[in-house]
Amino acid sequence: MWRRFARFLGRISTLFVSLLIFVATPQDLLAQEGAKGDAVQVTFLNQRREDATVYSWSEDGIRLKLDGVTSPVYFSWTQLDPGCSLELRQKFLGKDETLQLEDMVTGFQLIPRNGVDFLPVPRIGLVVGMEIPSADPALLKLKSRSQIWIFLREDLLYIKRVKVNRSNFLTESEKENEVLNRVRPGDASGWDEVGRELERLGLKDLAINAFRRAEILRRPDLPEGRLYGELAHLRKTLEASGLQIQVLRAQEFFLSGKIEPALEILQIVAQAAQAPPLRARILQVSREIRSWWMSSMEEKLVQEWGRIMDSLIRMKVADRSVSLEEAVTYVGKNLMSDTGKLIRLRFQFSEGDPTPRKLWEDRSVSNVRKHSYGEGSWIRVRPELGNPEPWWKSAEDPARVAYLKGLSIEQNYQVLWAGEKNCSLCGGAGSILGTGSRRKICGACRGLKSEKVVFSPRRLRPPQD
Repeated sequence: MWRRFARFLGRISTLFVSLLIFVATPQDLLAQEGAKGDAVQVTFLNQRREDATVYSWSEDGIRLKLDGVTSPVYFSWTQLDPGCSLELRQKFLGKDETLQLEDMVTGFQLIPRNGVDFLPVPRIGLVVGMEIPSADPALLKLKSRSQIWIFLREDLLYIKRVKVNRSNFLTESEKENEVLNRVRPGDASGWDEVGRELERLGLKDLAINAFRRAEILRRPDLPEGRLYGELAHLRKTLEASGLQIQVLRAQEFFLSGKIEPALEILQIVAQAAQAPPLRARILQVSREIRSWWMSSMEEKLVQEWGRIMDSLIRMKVADRSVSLEEAVTYVGKNLMSDTGKLIRLRFQFSEGDPTPRKLWEDRSVSNVRKHSYGEGSWIRVRPELGNPEPWWKSAEDPARVAYLKGLSIEQNYQVLWAGEKNCSLCGGAGSILGTGSRRKICGACRGLKSEKVVFSPRRLRPPQD
């Protein structure tokens, strides 16, 4: 009885699928529509996965609310894993990446039996991909945008052989490898050609990286070009072919911006070098590369860190439902942790890596910045002059941002000096001209004649035990 019932359901589902396929095109079945508030799992370039809620999206990227981060964060599509990026673009933009590589291969459109649901609403999961050879004739292997599918042919409700554009199913790294294998760059002009090819394919970030490599090879007068030249000279001075190959690998890592693996290789080569002068020269080049790398990384990281902090503050200010007390609490308790998490995501640092904190804390104190609390100075200097909450609700966004940034500097930076300057509105008079040539108390400084200012290096306070 149960077998007859199961066969009956199978016939019904097959009939239902056939009817839908008859009246719907594959594009109709593939079309998806994303909505604000959708829960998604995001994969970044370092293959780290994060649960997130979609806040908004555009042609250039997507804004996500990450678990553990208070405010939504913007990511360009190229900051995500290529497969994940394509899936999200298909879902929220309703279209795929535009590709120019035309390479038609055999593919399939198919619907597996477990891809059909009737409740709560009818749904069909259509899979499209290019065929991958399989030794087992009972199996069908397909490569889609983000994964390899393996199906039992007997479990398929619908299957159709089609011609597909192979490049539609390649990740960005696979497309880059195809260009590299075709061009085989060995000098600046070769990398320029790679950059042009990648730009034609719409791979902007990879194209920029290729042009950067060309610039390194073209400009030996720059620090990167000089150090790359030092590596090339070292390789020529080595007699053992095995060590030459290792230094060549170090050159490639250096050129691609992967400095740590290059330094590790140089340490191994130095240990294997027989002649003490040669070993000393290899270690000297390694130290120069590390010094340049740490200095360069420090500048990039700290600049990005400051931008992220400012962005999080502005996100908090933009939400007019947030009270002053809530905003102050966020700056004191969550701002730095949110910034730290986003820094790790952007620069692909692991959770326990102390490098970001060390770079922040060791930053030179010569880079000093001055910041004024602006209209909110009276809250810090003379809080008894009024209730700050009404001021917070009515103040313009720039004034609110200035106040929160001042708090973040005092709480998270090493303040060199805090003082006052003349009020920027009344010029230190404490009053301004009102109607009828009568003076009135300055609304910015509330008669205090000054604004609170802080001078601080772009450097964090030491961690508190």
